Amino acid sequence: MSFPAPLQTVRLTLGPVLSVDGSPRPGELLVLRTTETLRVAGSGSVLPSQIAAYTDATGTASVEVLATDSVGVDRSGWTYRLTAPGIPEARLVALPASAPEARVEDLVPTRPASGETVWLPDELIRDLAEIASAAVRAEAAVGEADAHAELAERYAADAVGAATTAAGAASTATDAAHTATNAATVADSAATRSAAVLDEILAYEPPTSTPGDGAAPGFLFLGEDEEVPAGTKPGTLIFRSAAIVGEPELGLSIVTSGAETFTAEGTSFSIARPTGLAVGDLLLVALTHQASSTTTEPFLAPSGFVRLSQDSQFPTPDGYRPTALYALPIVDEATLAAAPATMDFTMKPEFGFGRAAAVAFRVTGADLDAPLAGSTGFTSASSPTTVPLKPLTSETADGVELALFASQATGGRVPDVSIDGMTREFVVNMTAATGSTTSLVVFSAPMTSTAAPSRAVVSTIDWANAGAASVALRRKA
Repeated sequence: MSFPAPLQTVRLTLGPVLSVDGSPRPGELLVLRTTETLRVAGSGSVLPSQIAAYTDATGTASVEVLATDSVGVDRSGWTYRLTAPGIPEARLVALPASAPEARVEDLVPTRPASGETVWLPDELIRDLAEIASAAVRAEAAVGEADAHAELAERYAADAVGAATTAAGAASTATDAAHTATNAATVADSAATRSAAVLDEILAYEPPTSTPGDGAAPGFLFLGEDEEVPAGTKPGTLIFRSAAIVGEPELGLSIVTSGAETFTAEGTSFSIARPTGLAVGDLLLVALTHQASSTTTEPFLAPSGFVRLSQDSQFPTPDGYRPTALYALPIVDEATLAAAPATMDFTMKPEFGFGRAAAVAFRVTGADLDAPLAGSTGFTSASSPTTVPLKPLTSETADGVELALFASQATGGRVPDVSIDGMTREFVVNMTAATGSTTSLVVFSAPMTSTAAPSRAVVSTIDWANAGAASVALRRKA
């Protein structure tokens, strides 16, 4: 598939993917899903949100995708969430147009100011190093320019110098007027070009081809929830998109960027609200405390927050561990303005000093009137390294399952936990000077039916105690 001008693309290649004996492995799936809904600038046209490709008979997959800094798109700073053979967890990937050819195996991790790891083509990393070197040289040149500027200031004290400066200022003002006129002309031209691009995109009709008996694998255009047909040939390109004009149908999405965490020892949680919070978001706060609980509602939440988890604690051999998930729907501008920059959750007075961990994050596309579609109570560890989740039943299959896990471990060990079929979204660990660790982990998975699959939390180490529960979030209709 080719994207219409002026959209810029990058060709991403995977493989060859080989078996242990060195033979190619066809049929392996490479999937890139955009982390945000993308539209063509100035229109309601929605670009493909997911593109996937199978490896062919040589074990290689190649797909042309939209560059993450492409012109003609109404968003900037977005990334892809990539899954591919040999990658245990989904990665955030940036594919700038300056590297039009990239390989999955050559992507290298970077850590931008947001603190979240983003993978880039290695040639761009080398370019960044050269840019940094050039910046050092530029800084030296700026220092030399500053010295000349100081000398110019002394001459400016002279009347002749002042007159010259005034003449220069008049010339600058004239240039500024010309620049403003040119800017208006450029704006008019850009509007004309944008209208032409929109007309071209709206008139674009993608070819239709279904892989069947032909020799070439071909490609498929599928809806968001359509299954890949049986017998689809290796090497087939699969496009998924809600390509509509007008108000788009947004999916329910866990936003990991901008999330805030809290770790401390004490009896309260003072956690900053996530950055980027907006009207229409569902603000979620997950938290756990080391204290041994004897009450059914150990936490005191800020005004407006409601508890989504069925329980607020899980049983242990010596009592209960306070753990819960709270929500605040941001229904309008007034609610957004009232949401505190720092949210204070406290333990009831009878609780003592202990380790605490929390994470605040936002969810887009949730039904703010009735976000909770189902929930389970907490279960405790059935073995030193396993916690089974209770069966989750949802009122709708159109949503997201969230799993909440908390544990206490000793000896300076930190559990590395996973749930088959779910993505680990957030991990928060609080390790005290004694070496004991309180851990909090949040997982997610899309709902595919009203009954979630049977799941269990599995750890690489044993723990002193652990518990887990899950909830189903309803998507906005």
